[in-house]
Amino acid sequence: MPCSEPELMDLSDDNDEEPTEQRESAFNETYVDNLGSEDASSTSGETGENDMKILIATDIHVGYGENKSVIHDDSINSFEEVLQIAAKENVDFILLGGDLFHENTPSRDIMCKTVRLLRKYCLNDNPVFIEFKSDPSVNFKHSNFARVNYDDCNLNVGLPIFTIHGNHDDMAGMGLTALDELHESGLINLFGKFEQVEEMTVSPLLLTKGTTRLALYGVGSQRDDRLNRAFESKNIHFLRHGAEAEEWFNLLVLHQNRPPRSKCRSTGNYLPVKYIPSFFDVVLWGHEHECKIRPEYVDVSAKMDGDGFFIIQPGSTIATSLTPEEALPKHVSALTIRGRQFQSRPIKLETVRQMMVRTINLDRKPKGYSFPLYGTREEEMYDEVIVIETIKELIKKAKETRGPRQPLLPLIRINLVYSGPWENVKMYSGRPLWTIFANEVANPTTMLMTKRSKAKKDKEAPRVNEFDFSVFDKSTTSIEDMIGDR
Repeated sequence: MPCSEPELMDLSDDNDEEPTEQRESAFNETYVDNLGSEDASSTSGETGENDMKILIATDIHVGYGENKSVIHDDSINSFEEVLQIAAKENVDFILLGGDLFHENTPSRDIMCKTVRLLRKYCLNDNPVFIEFKSDPSVNFKHSNFARVNYDDCNLNVGLPIFTIHGNHDDMAGMGLTALDELHESGLINLFGKFEQVEEMTVSPLLLTKGTTRLALYGVGSQRDDRLNRAFESKNIHFLRHGAEAEEWFNLLVLHQNRPPRSKCRSTGNYLPVKYIPSFFDVVLWGHEHECKIRPEYVDVSAKMDGDGFFIIQPGSTIATSLTPEEALPKHVSALTIRGRQFQSRPIKLETVRQMMVRTINLDRKPKGYSFPLYGTREEEMYDEVIVIETIKELIKKAKETRGPRQPLLPLIRINLVYSGPWENVKMYSGRPLWTIFANEVANPTTMLMTKRSKAKKDKEAPRVNEFDFSVFDKSTTSIEDMIGDR
């Protein structure tokens, strides 16, 4: 039976009041490396009767690259690995931080593959030990079915999934996301869906296992500036469980920009952590693709009531951009909660395609080297040779470090920066690379990114000619000397 209606508590801050008495730092009382005798990190995957074990992941982006010849199955393979890990670890449920799909309207092929995987891994006879204590008609008010899927007598769910929506699978048209289809079919549990952000009341999903109580809050992806204004105006309220609030472990799932992304907007186009109420124990942060899987503690500030909280940022399970952050190893985490304590164990994904990123800064001219005149290019110029040699080096490294479950062809990105004496040299197009490495890399046409970095001129300095013709030297040296000089 659903528990009594949670009591609304005013979490607004008053700068004129003295800070409330604070509990001991969450860093000392909440996060532990080992939960002891009922530790869920054993290879057997067994959990104690009071251990609530959750597999957390985010930004799976099923459907990314589906029309590209080499990487078309990468996203669906990563999603299946996440489900396989959940089954192997014998978790109580999977918690996703948004962007299950890469597109709000996934293709029939992608939707069909997703449904097949959910039926394969989530519908079975395995018992579910999580009790749903809150009112499902409130938590799932967007649905015609007022129940969590594993409590539906018409379904046989053995591995529940809870998820919010991200910005890629957000609401469009009639306020529906691609996740609504999966929710209405009983394959997942979509929560944290709000059509209006100006006034928002966030009611938690109350889940229990033995003596462990979890209050699970979710806020699906919103425009950062609108969410900022709503927090600033104190129009977002989080409901808590009345007098027993301190007995619940509080977990918030978000899908927002974490660092500032704009210098033009007053809000910075991100969600400052100062707005997150400090009664939360853990925040699962979606949308950011860089993997920061270790819990990061947010310290107590004068504007926060109570103690601090931890942020876990799993990052994406597939690279959707060729950046150094995306090239880091991808992980999910086995989060185990017992009472008011938790442990987080990172699990590295083994099927993710390798990515090698290298930046080459052409900031000086090799001794004795001369540039072609009048913005032309010659064969085997220094920049072209060093790019080709670097790609060969990265391909070799990828072959030496490839795991047994990783795809054969790696993703490679060379960022070639023209600066200093190279500022006015015609940049290398990279087109020959398409044929040279067509069968050795997964992205031959997008390996090279060129950029011209002009030095900032001193406003006090006298005006000089745009080109320094002293660099045009008729003498030349061998390519070996150029590379050795560098």
